[in-house]
Amino acid sequence: MDSACVAFLGVLVTLVCWFCAQRAWRFSLFKRLGIPGPSPSFIYGNLEELLGKAKKADLLQILLNAESEDSAQINFEPVKEGKPGDRKVHLTCRTRTLANATLFIIAAFVQRACDEDYEYKGMRFPKDTVIGVPVLRMHYDPKFWSEPEKFDPDRFSSENKHKITPMAYLPFGAGPRNCIASRYSELIMRVTLATLVSRHKLTPSEGEPKTTGNFRASFILLVPDKGIWLRTEKLSTA
Repeated sequence: MDSACVAFLGVLVTLVCWFCAQRAWRFSLFKRLGIPGPSPSFIYGNLEELLGKAKKADLLQILLNAESEDSAQINFEPVKEGKPGDRKVHLTCRTRTLANATLFIIAAFVQRACDEDYEYKGMRFPKDTVIGVPVLRMHYDPKFWSEPEKFDPDRFSSENKHKITPMAYLPFGAGPRNCIASRYSELIMRVTLATLVSRHKLTPSEGEPKTTGNFRASFILLVPDKGIWLRTEKLSTA
């Protein structure tokens, strides 16, 4: 084996080790923050733990509700079957922009590659050019939205949805390459919100600003620079 091959293998091993160390550091975030529970695996995140817990929880629920097969079923229908334009659904999830209850989204842009040469307003884009679509900028553009900083579910109501400019609202992208988990994300947000607001009252923490302030990039997502702190008060079950 010549020296060039040895050097190449050495560099390759170094890069692999560096990549593994970086991923391990990223997946140890929960433990560093003192959050209880298992840390995500390097290969498949929390998938194994999630599936295992789900199976155990389902079996326990069936055992505790053995007298009624129907009572052992987890019912997602009240929060799953909302129709587009349903104001109540938009109040919880259909805005899909729950980070600060405005038109904010966690992914600021999407990318698309030109499949052929294209010209737009005198600018030529050769085939295979990668174009970044500034979705967050469109969501805050007064040309498309009145008072974009304001949380206004009525803008998505059945009476007003016709006013939305096509392709100006892209929380999950659009076309055949839109977010593959969009429906799953919506269902999870609906179930989470329905569970939270049915059991707790959420209010801004003392001293918490009325706006979320600046955002920073975390991997490819945007997160509030200083977090968003809320006070929770358990509702009486009486």
